[in-house]
Amino acid sequence: MKTVLCCICGLFFNTMLLAQWTVVNNDEIFSSDEDLRIVDGGPEILLESNAQFGAGIKSKWWASGNLVTLRSYDGDLSLSANDDINFYMDQNLHATLNQDGNFGIGVSNPLAKLHIDGSVRFDDAQSLDWYEEDGKKAYLYYNNSDLYLVNLDDTGGPTPGDIYVTALERMIITSGGGTSIVADEESRVGISGVFVPQYDLHVGGDIGFTGELTATSDIRLKEDIVELENVTQHIMSLRPVSYNFRTNEYPDLNLSPRRKMGLIAQEVEKVFPHLVSTTQSTGSENYKMKDVKSVNYMELIPVLIKSFQELHTQLAQQHEELEALRNKVSKFDKN
Repeated sequence: MKTVLCCICGLFFNTMLLAQWTVVNNDEIFSSDEDLRIVDGGPEILLESNAQFGAGIKSKWWASGNLVTLRSYDGDLSLSANDDINFYMDQNLHATLNQDGNFGIGVSNPLAKLHIDGSVRFDDAQSLDWYEEDGKKAYLYYNNSDLYLVNLDDTGGPTPGDIYVTALERMIITSGGGTSIVADEESRVGISGVFVPQYDLHVGGDIGFTGELTATSDIRLKEDIVELENVTQHIMSLRPVSYNFRTNEYPDLNLSPRRKMGLIAQEVEKVFPHLVSTTQSTGSENYKMKDVKSVNYMELIPVLIKSFQELHTQLAQQHEELEALRNKVSKFDKN
């Protein structure tokens, strides 16, 4: 205790010339105004002012642990008996480093290496990386073109396993070296290479399903209903063909390589213009074909039904006429 006392007295001699000291039972030394107190039996070292929240240093040991406090009116730093380090400001706990090595900001019992209650801001930071023992596994990345990435492997840039949002407000998921899913600012979704979806769901390739494909057709939702007429002559002007897509010239469109059967959109447009739609390229933004025509084969079904009905009516009329001719011939033969 004498050594400790000499050191402390040496430090504060110039600032405490007027201080008076009192020794009690040879184990407690304190100044008359209690700015400095050393208790040997505690043991306790206290250096503070008389104010309740004044600046000071307090160190105290117990059998169950220890307490070290650096205290001022504006903030405290304390080491509690359970070996936690607590940071206070205005008597409120702001951060804690516990005995498990977990650091909490805004939480008193951090459950992870970094446990934050509230928002986090990074200035001048381009990436947030996640590593395991065998290397980087994922990262959140930002570059000057407003591109945000979540990479799910150990390589950089938009690679297989990425999720990123472009400056064009598109969310893109890549897999297998190409674009798998795109969601644009109008909530339209493109799948299998469709970079600029033109429909709510735009698929660049085949679709298979085991259920039913249904379309809303409730009469309560319809108005201006008009029956189709004289469609057979228009159907007869259509040219059903078989064909192959020019897949090598337009790889971004993800066209089917199989032999196909169907109609020519430009020919259908002349007869049934409402069955043909013209959209922008479904491939990359720089794609050379900008106006791609498509045929709505689903709406062609009622046209075919009406044509069948018209043909059936014509056949029925012809059958009646034929029966009438047969009756005349039969009467003529009898005479």
